[in-house]
Amino acid sequence: MKEQSLIKYQGGFPFGLETLVFDESDVAGKMIFKSELQGCKALYASAVFKELCEAHSLTGVLFDENLLNIF
Repeated sequence: MKEQSLIKYQGGFPFGLETLVFDESDVAGKMIFKSELQGCKALYASAVFKELCEAHSLTGVLFDENLLNIF
């Protein structure tokens, strides 16, 4: 949610996000989604998607619970 997500500033200029919160009603039913606040640069996945990958032993995807981890 835009009102709960906080932009980080460095030297008075926007420098990424401090917090990122998704609107549950907006992502409901979606397994993979992006954030406009991050310029749609990263993919986010629902718990259902993660569980399906694990249940079928799929590899090649790293799941990180830190939404703003850049590495």
